[in-house]
Amino acid sequence: GQDKLDKEIFGVCSAKGLGTLHIGLNPWETPDDIPILPSPRYDLMDAHFKKVGGRGREMMRLTVGLQINLDYNTEKHAMQLLRAGFLLAPPLSALFSNSPFSRGGATGNLSERHFIWNETDPDRSGFIEESVRGTMTLKEYAAFLARAPMMYAFNPAGEVIDPEGRTLEQLDPALQERNALPALKQMFTETRLKPGTVELRFFDQVPPPLFSGATAITVGLLYDEENLREILSTQTVHAEPLRRAMDLGAKTGLADEGIYADVRKLFALAEKGLVRRGFGEEKFLAPVERLIRDRKTPAEYWEAPSARNPLSMRESFA
Repeated sequence: GQDKLDKEIFGVCSAKGLGTLHIGLNPWETPDDIPILPSPRYDLMDAHFKKVGGRGREMMRLTVGLQINLDYNTEKHAMQLLRAGFLLAPPLSALFSNSPFSRGGATGNLSERHFIWNETDPDRSGFIEESVRGTMTLKEYAAFLARAPMMYAFNPAGEVIDPEGRTLEQLDPALQERNALPALKQMFTETRLKPGTVELRFFDQVPPPLFSGATAITVGLLYDEENLREILSTQTVHAEPLRRAMDLGAKTGLADEGIYADVRKLFALAEKGLVRRGFGEEKFLAPVERLIRDRKTPAEYWEAPSARNPLSMRESFA
């Protein structure tokens, strides 16, 4: 299982005298301190983010997220999971906020990673209005992808080329099918559709006890038909209130009464959903229950880096 794999990986680190920080943002370095991997795709992405402005270069080099992928079995199910993921993003991202430090000090936010993504590229991040409202079809999602400017593309020989700001639908027709999957991979919304799965992208990276906890609460909510129906019963909404709620959660975590109430409700639903599944998976919720009981996010268990010794950071969540 995952616990055994984690112990093996971290055991190797320990044997070599290496430590690990399970956190959503590099707490010390700047984008200029870290070279990107040698890749034509990354070179073009880096150039794109420089052109767009904002914090895309920080996103590429400094942030770490926990991405959870859920299988779907029909087109309808895929679009339901996509919308449900957007609706869950504000409370769940607040609960798992874990990136409070940058460049050696506190940022004043519990999830600075979220605010970096806010300023990465509005054409490919955040929420999709039509999905949030529950009106988006798979065909419309494909059209949405086709209208986003591509950062890189592939020619018929499989070589990376610069699309020069063109969208998938603006590429030569002979290249469109070849670049459909790359276009999908260049979409970074809080939840996104992939072949066979819906990916939840809004979680900060978290300490090992919470790897399974984040997955368990997600599975309990979205793989349970009763819970999925309740989440989707939310009446027509717009993306802007979700954006505001997500910003608030990223700044103050569970301090807001509305967010805290939503988190407690979702935890109770997830626990019931996992019990109904009958696999004993509710045991993985124990570390999440601790967060809710303490009314603290993972970010609030860290000892800040000291000016004298930036490597003094310690994480007290265990």
